[in-house]
Amino acid sequence: MCARPLTTVAGYLWVVRDTIRYFMWSFQPHFRHSMQMGAERAFETIGFGTKPRALLIGFGTKSDSWPICIEPEYRFFQPEHLEGVRTRAEDLYGSHAGRSLMHSDARLHERYHQVLRDRCRADALVEALEMHSPEPISYFAGISSRVGDYEVHPVIGVPVHAIGVVPQLTTEEVDERPAVRSLVHSCIDLLLGLSRQALYQPEAGDSLDVLGVSAEELVRRAATNLVTSAARSTGSLFGNSIFSSLVAVSTTRYEGATGFGSLILAADPNEDVRVDLRLQQPVALSETRTVRKLLEISDRDRISLLTDGSKIYGLGRVEASYLPSTQKVFELDVVGSGQWTMRHAGAPLLTVEFGQPHLPKDRIDRKRFADTVSRLFKDSSPAADTERLWSLAHAAAEQAHGTMLVITESAGETAARLSAQAIGIEETELSPELLQQATSIDGAVLFAPDGTCHAIGVILDGRASSEGDRSRGARYNSAVRYLSGASSPTMIVLVSEDGMINVLPELHPRISRETLANAIEIYRMHTTAEEVDAELRADAWDRLEELAFYLSEEQCDLINELETKYQDDQLAGGHIALTGRKFTRQPAMNDSYFDE
Repeated sequence: MCARPLTTVAGYLWVVRDTIRYFMWSFQPHFRHSMQMGAERAFETIGFGTKPRALLIGFGTKSDSWPICIEPEYRFFQPEHLEGVRTRAEDLYGSHAGRSLMHSDARLHERYHQVLRDRCRADALVEALEMHSPEPISYFAGISSRVGDYEVHPVIGVPVHAIGVVPQLTTEEVDERPAVRSLVHSCIDLLLGLSRQALYQPEAGDSLDVLGVSAEELVRRAATNLVTSAARSTGSLFGNSIFSSLVAVSTTRYEGATGFGSLILAADPNEDVRVDLRLQQPVALSETRTVRKLLEISDRDRISLLTDGSKIYGLGRVEASYLPSTQKVFELDVVGSGQWTMRHAGAPLLTVEFGQPHLPKDRIDRKRFADTVSRLFKDSSPAADTERLWSLAHAAAEQAHGTMLVITESAGETAARLSAQAIGIEETELSPELLQQATSIDGAVLFAPDGTCHAIGVILDGRASSEGDRSRGARYNSAVRYLSGASSPTMIVLVSEDGMINVLPELHPRISRETLANAIEIYRMHTTAEEVDAELRADAWDRLEELAFYLSEEQCDLINELETKYQDDQLAGGHIALTGRKFTRQPAMNDSYFDE
């Protein structure tokens, strides 16, 4: 046993359990906490909205050491849950295709099979963890590092429902090497690899950041690995420089203009890729200015630059004969200044903005859009046409330049009032194609909630507002000013020239009363327990802060009372007491923010 010192969790300094029963080394809880926070930061950076679960699993190497150690202990798993891992690992090793592989060099042969056995134990460990998990979690285990008398595997768990909806490929192996399936999978692989390396350090975990890289750097490396793996899937031997080359190309202007265009990543030749024009001298991807110039004669729908991962060899398109299941052709689209995406068979896998990768997402969230329409225009006459408004908003979002759609119940009156600073038209329904033409001139396009257009080229008025954002441009702040003075329900879809999209007003999403009640109960349980788990309590507090807008005055009082008592008890017990924020009821909150 070992006294467990103070540790930092979620920005707070906590005193946790006094002793470690399943002791491997002194800083094991600190190492896991740092690994946990590194994973959280990486997931937050790519826009993966879930919380990972970091574990350390140690297998004893001596007769007087614990056979199996788990950090954190007394949480989700006990050593008995993993008792069959060693036996299962030997079964996996015995049936593995690499089991019979021989190397002429004895040291290399021993090393290969040592690593193979370790990987098989990691696979067996994942099986056992998922079998005994109290909730559906997908676990990923790295190969082990020797720490004292233990071979320690770093492990990361992610909720099944969260990783299941991540855009991902199905290919798991290319040329007997693991393939990268998604940006999330790539981040996890890197997190496990960096954790393994850190475990080799003396007194691993004695520093606050065991991974040794920022979340931004880790994510860039993960994205590079994903793109490189995609290149390998095409049969290409190249691809290491695709990520950096596209960052450079997408941020380079040609004759003052932002770049828009596309590339197809495929081996040369490829029977499913038609070459309409072949360059006599291929252009290396590293030749940024030349590639940027060529990008001008490409587009997403008709013809694209063709690259094998290292050079541009022509222009062409993907044939209809291509079978997406083979995953041998990928699309790379430059969609704006500093922005590009990687797609497969039309499905986006990765989005990059000025070198920062993240998971792809709809430029406008359809569910959030429909919710805003239904709440703002629930009593409008004629009734709001959500589908028509969505098609118009989606068309506006695809514009290569900034634009603005104003949807208001007083569209007719507003068009008349602003007639001197707008082009009034007869009330009509605009097709998405005609909308794109209408937004080619300055000013907003004015719609009624039923989707009929009343004016184009509208220059908005409005009073100054404290709700503006000085980091945004004139178009955004003009929209905010107009909304602040609107006398009838109004909604604005704003597309900025930098590709940013806002739907104003930004209403808090509706939640169920049960969701809020459960969050309060979990916090109460982890705050009043006889033995408080500091990390779970911190998680529960973070969840309450996410839901703070929805709390009633009575719920605020209850939480504040529980928190005050907990901190008083900490102080009375000789520990550090921290005063967190006090919850107060938000004036804008009402029953409309709850699901019926």
